[in-house]
Amino acid sequence: MIFPQVEIGKYVKKIDTWNPLKSRFDDIFSYIDLSSVDKDKKLVDCSLVQSIEGKNAPSRARQLVKKTDVLISTVRPNLNGVAIVPINLDGATASTGYCVLRAQQSVLDPLYLFYWVQTKIFINDMLLKATGANYPAISDKIIKQSKIPLPPLPEQKKIADILDAADSLRQKDQQLVEHYDRLSQSLFLDMFGDVFNNTKGFSIALFSELVEKVQIGPFGSQLHKCDYVENGIPLINPVHIVNSKIIPNHAFSLRTEKYKSLPNYHLKAGDLIMGRRGEMGRCALVTEKEDGFFCGTGSLYLRLNNKVTPLFLMKTITSKSGKEYLERNAQGVTMMNLNKKIILNIEIGLPPIELQNKFETSICAIEKQKELAQQSLKKSEDLFNSLLQRAFKGELTHTQ
Repeated sequence: MIFPQVEIGKYVKKIDTWNPLKSRFDDIFSYIDLSSVDKDKKLVDCSLVQSIEGKNAPSRARQLVKKTDVLISTVRPNLNGVAIVPINLDGATASTGYCVLRAQQSVLDPLYLFYWVQTKIFINDMLLKATGANYPAISDKIIKQSKIPLPPLPEQKKIADILDAADSLRQKDQQLVEHYDRLSQSLFLDMFGDVFNNTKGFSIALFSELVEKVQIGPFGSQLHKCDYVENGIPLINPVHIVNSKIIPNHAFSLRTEKYKSLPNYHLKAGDLIMGRRGEMGRCALVTEKEDGFFCGTGSLYLRLNNKVTPLFLMKTITSKSGKEYLERNAQGVTMMNLNKKIILNIEIGLPPIELQNKFETSICAIEKQKELAQQSLKKSEDLFNSLLQRAFKGELTHTQ
């Protein structure tokens, strides 16, 4: 079934604006800025919504929003920063960095509109019309002139209900994955405390006592454009270390001949690979399936001795205290960097190896459950995305 295409702007209402600086200076209002929206979960993170006095209002705090308004970030449309205003933020003020769409609910269902602006069709349309190479942006006018498939209102509500059920399922799966992450962090703190401040009173150890080797990835001058191929040996740079997992890019990898000529940078199972540039604390354990990967220019790896378990040290590096330590000690002006000296001089409280092994056993059990939850999340995300792409073609419901 083909739904008629209409301009969004013809089916939304005008939004009221105000200037908090012209109100009573002691008036306090809730402010939804561009950082308040979780771009992955497509919701307003209420913990990031600020309570601001009128006298301190940012210049962008102007748009008065109501529950069920749809917010669309007008900057970096590729990130699809969209959300629907929850009831507890009815009457809040949103940044002018959002296009606020308030559906005329007699003809356009807000939830239907919310899911439409998450589709590839809408996102790709915005990308084509965005301006600015370094800071791409779109205007409210562009968004409102874009087209939306518009079936009768009852059909819209059916589609929105189906998508909402699928979205709820994936959100629950995501929450379960996050629960296991929190459980791992809690277990680490319960057993070891803050190892950088040694709150449990363990013996003090330097990283230099725990590692056999620290190897920084090769200088850029050692690798050339002709050394890169598709489906060669994966290079592991910081961008390939995601949530303590290695996610290789096989489309940009190293020629076998070049790889063989640089044996110092070959990763082995049991190594810890870290990002040494940019975001501090990116770290992953090299497993058997990643044995033989290549340490990229922006990374370094640690080869450990038998005084420490890889899992304990990885959790140490990725802990809140670990990230803060690395951020304080990294060097550089335009981009922070780690070097061998910084790594080898890290000092921690080192628990007995028996306690580390006990922790590893418990973590492995948690990780098995987390893996099941991630598999379930993958299925629910695939289901949601499939339904999302089919919904606006009339393939989910049928009007008799």
